[in-house]
Amino acid sequence: MSGNMTAQCALHKHKDMFREHEEHKYELRRSQWKCNYCGKIFRTEAFLDTHFENRHSDHIPKGAEVCLADYCDLIHCDHDHPLRVKHEHNFFACKPTDVEGKRHLCEAIAQKCFPREEGPDLANMHDFFVRQFCEAHTCSPARQMFPDGKVGRGSRWFLMLLAFLFIGMMGFYLSVACSQQSKPRGYHDLRRTRPEATKNFKDYFAFFSKAKKKKMY
Repeated sequence: MSGNMTAQCALHKHKDMFREHEEHKYELRRSQWKCNYCGKIFRTEAFLDTHFENRHSDHIPKGAEVCLADYCDLIHCDHDHPLRVKHEHNFFACKPTDVEGKRHLCEAIAQKCFPREEGPDLANMHDFFVRQFCEAHTCSPARQMFPDGKVGRGSRWFLMLLAFLFIGMMGFYLSVACSQQSKPRGYHDLRRTRPEATKNFKDYFAFFSKAKKKKMY
C-alpha cells in the first residue's frame, strides 16, 4: 500500500524510524535473536531492541521520525490483543466523544495519505482505508472490523466450533462405552442357563411318564 501513498503520509515506509532495525533482526530460534549489524545474539527481542537503540541508532535514515506504534490506536493494529479485546467488548467503557475524535483523526490520515482529488486510484484507496479502519471507530456492538480484507475473528470461531464438536463426539463415545461396561454381568449368563433349564424340565417330564407307565402295569 505504501507505493500508492503520498510522500506526506505519516504511514509511509520511508518515515518509519524502526523499519531499518526491523529488517536487521533475525530469529535463530525461540530464545535467540541475532543482530545482523554486528552479529551479537540476544535471548529476547526486547534485549535486541535495546541493543539497536544503544549501538545502532545511527542507522536510522534521515527524515524517518515516525513510530508506527503511535498510530495503533487509530488503525487497530493491536485489535487482537487480549486486553484490548476485553476492553472493546465492554459497551459501557466506550465513550462516544473519544471514539468520534479517533474517527476524525483516522479520516484526516486517509485524506493526507490518499487525497481523493488526485485521481481515481487514490480515491479508491481513500475509501478502502476509511472502510477498513475509520468506520470501526464506533460504540456500536455490531461494528465489523476489517470488512474488505484481513482476517477478522471468523476463523477463530470456526476453529472453536470444530473443537466443541470434537469434544462432543468424544463425550458421546465415552458415555456409550461406559454404559456397555455398566450392564449386569448376569445378563449374558441367564441366556446360557436356558438350555439347562429346558433339559431339566424334560428330565422331570420323562420321570413322571415312567412312573405312570409303572402304575399301569
